[in-house]
Amino acid sequence: MQWIEIIHLRTFSKVSKKNAIQQVQELADGCRPENLTEIVLWIRSDLDSDICLLLCWRKPTSYRAYSQVGLQLAEDLSHFGWVNHSLWQNAGHKTV
Repeated sequence: MQWIEIIHLRTFSKVSKKNAIQQVQELADGCRPENLTEIVLWIRSDLDSDICLLLCWRKPTSYRAYSQVGLQLAEDLSHFGWVNHSLWQNAGHKTV
């Protein structure tokens, strides 16, 4: 089963955004917990203040909780702006 934790950050300023991105990059360089398959950083193209971090997990089917990494990162990023943290499950892949 695949899960994605999405951490959406709306930063307070350009400096906050720069510092948040740096913190995320440091995490990605040094953090590889078991079952974490990928860390992806997206930057919103139409709103300069927003970044989105995707933590991609492969976990047992019964696992439906935020990870310690995701919770800590959401808390750390809250110093740079407003954070929304959510958990998503893969419902299958179909081509439209």
